[in-house]
Amino acid sequence: MPLTQIKGSNVGAVLTNTQLNTTGTASVSNVLPGTFAWSSASRSGLTNFAASDPATPVAGDVWFQGGNVKITTNPNALTGMWISGGTLVTARDYPGGCGLQSSALTSSGEQSPNRQLAEAYSGTSWASVNNTISATYYVQQFGSTNAAVSSFGRLAGPRTATCQEFDGMSWSAGNSAATARAIPGGCGTQTAGLTFGGAQDAGDWDATTKYDGTSWSAANSILTARDALKGAGKQSAAVNFGGWEDGGSAGALTETYDGTSWSAAPVMPGNKNYPMAGGSQSAAIAAGGHTGSGNSDATFEFDGAVWTSGADSLSPRNSPGGGGGQTNGVMFGGYNSGTLSTTEEWIKPQIQYYDV
Repeated sequence: MPLTQIKGSNVGAVLTNTQLNTTGTASVSNVLPGTFAWSSASRSGLTNFAASDPATPVAGDVWFQGGNVKITTNPNALTGMWISGGTLVTARDYPGGCGLQSSALTSSGEQSPNRQLAEAYSGTSWASVNNTISATYYVQQFGSTNAAVSSFGRLAGPRTATCQEFDGMSWSAGNSAATARAIPGGCGTQTAGLTFGGAQDAGDWDATTKYDGTSWSAANSILTARDALKGAGKQSAAVNFGGWEDGGSAGALTETYDGTSWSAAPVMPGNKNYPMAGGSQSAAIAAGGHTGSGNSDATFEFDGAVWTSGADSLSPRNSPGGGGGQTNGVMFGGYNSGTLSTTEEWIKPQIQYYDV
């Protein structure tokens, strides 16, 4: 059974044998058993000092040894997995999406009448909210359920530079950007948003634009022009990944942003265009999308330096909406042999500790 060491730079100096003793009698000497057999101890949250690691620990055993608090874990218990969530009121593909697993927002969609329909997610179920002002699709949405922005996309055919803001109750018109485009990537908040890439009539675009809650401004371009890419993070620390490059190929490219310029980063383990995205620059998640040859159920996680593969989603889906983070993501809608109304939630337990 693997050991997980919970370390803080000062933990060995601060935690002492006296502080770690329980006042009851543990059923296994010097170890709090994973069976919780020590629960009768009057200070059951503490563990005894152990001279050495147990010879055959079981999952959940906790002890203090050599300056470290240690716990035995089943590694599968710390691996993310997808579970079923609530069903959308209206099935949709290419939806806008933002927010958290417990509080998400979606709007728009490729087909009419989805283009003005919006819904909010409570972490359990979806409910209709007020429609958007205009029937745009292929939009980029960022922010939260109480302060969201839906921007760019198509409006009855032509690409648009329009912007709509949501305050938790209703949508209002914001200032338009300088240049129209469809299916760009984006991330950030209503008052500090970031969009990048997208499709224009003349081909893919490499432009980056920032939104301050009132107006749009130009920023340094991404390194490779593409559309249907996604992103995670904030205006000062973002990551973009995937997307279609000119010529119709689905890519695995990744770029990171420091608030001023973009830099090349390691590619994803596989190609994705229009995946679900969530998280931060140093803890991002990408799932679903299209590989260039078929719809994807693959999940990839980014730690700011490298990508790793996670557990597959419950079903493949192209062009889903999404939000949340690397430990608690949400993915909804999309397309797989038909427009989808299903939602999946990404659950990944974490070990937390305080560095005192």
